[in-house]
Amino acid sequence: MRTPEAEGASIVMTGSFNPAIFQPRWLEVQRLIRSEEAENAKITTIQAQVADFSTEWFQLQVLQQRFVLITTDPRQYGPLRDLAMGIFTILSHTPVSKVNINRHFHLQHPRSRLGI
Repeated sequence: MRTPEAEGASIVMTGSFNPAIFQPRWLEVQRLIRSEEAENAKITTIQAQVADFSTEWFQLQVLQQRFVLITTDPRQYGPLRDLAMGIFTILSHTPVSKVNINRHFHLQHPRSRLGI
């Protein structure tokens, strides 16, 4: 079996979400991420319709009907699960209709090494 060039995992949920609350500082206040992670988070956008930001080890994107949490670090699969569980333990009344846990792998095709 070939070794993946890259791999990762994601947790994707559908339901009814309020993207504006999903902010690094909110996760910090809830004790779900460290202060340093909240301070150094790279925020793309946080609005009523979408929240999108990343830290060193995860990316979070929330739309009104979709929640996506991603890591590309295999060592963080457990913490990614724990973060999702922590968020929705706190937001226990948030309607979630579907949950998917996905793994992805990027493999180099044998022909691509030959320049074909």
